[in-house]
Amino acid sequence: MVAVAAVLISGAVIASPLGDSKKDKASVAKDVTIGADYYKIVIDDDIDLALVESNKKDMRILAKGNTHEDVSWKIKDGVLYLSSNGSSLKDKVKITLTVNKLRQLIVNGASNVHSVGYLQSPGISVTINGDCTVALQNRGAIELKHTPDADMEVTSSSGAVYVRNK
Repeated sequence: MVAVAAVLISGAVIASPLGDSKKDKASVAKDVTIGADYYKIVIDDDIDLALVESNKKDMRILAKGNTHEDVSWKIKDGVLYLSSNGSSLKDKVKITLTVNKLRQLIVNGASNVHSVGYLQSPGISVTINGDCTVALQNRGAIELKHTPDADMEVTSSSGAVYVRNK
């Protein structure tokens, strides 16, 4: 089953980044500075991803013990690829990632993706493959694409939200 929540709200949203080392003592945070621009993100495997609009290019990986090392990422041709290596991650890795006017998001597997506050993209295309959850707030349009056999539910939306089969 694929669950999708696309939310466009015109008010302010207050949220905190994923993970609080004071509350979760078994988790280890790893901060990464990303040196290249990216406008598209492809996520594979079991990852909880929080997107934060910013001009910075940062990523924080929060995982149990040293499992943050099981997360691989690379940027190629403006695409950021994020994945967990194999099934060694019993608990989903939590990643907080800064984005700047994200254009496209592809979510594969059992990942969860949400925005922290509003994204500032004029339009985001979101493609869903697998048992994932997506909850985004964006100032511009959101286009949702999914496989024909996917069960999908838009729990709330306002503004320009389009749903299409791939």
